[in-house]
Amino acid sequence: MCRILPSILFKKFDEKVLAGIVGIYADAAGIKDPCATTIDPRHDMSDILQELSDLHNCCEFRFGSSITVHSKLFLHPVVKRDGLHVAFDFDPNTADDAQPRAVAMREDFHKKTWKYLATLITN
Repeated sequence: MCRILPSILFKKFDEKVLAGIVGIYADAAGIKDPCATTIDPRHDMSDILQELSDLHNCCEFRFGSSITVHSKLFLHPVVKRDGLHVAFDFDPNTADDAQPRAVAMREDFHKKTWKYLATLITN
């Protein structure tokens, strides 16, 4: 499943990319400042990179959404043909993640993340 999520090569994953992903999360989740409700992951980049380099770990940030305070951003390490990637996922974390609004948020996050990552490849 993680292999089909939007991803970037681990060696290209940095604070700028993470800030972009957090911004996309906020937009898709319908919240103003996700980092106001939890620790700001952009200040813990070395810890995040360390966690992701262990292929058995993932990073999760409970930023909340306009649906529930339990919505999360996940960063998953994924090995692909060209090397280690960091994959990004949005978990609505509702009682019913199949509800239309939760599905739309997750799809919006994935679509915008793919589009953002494509701009990084062309630059």
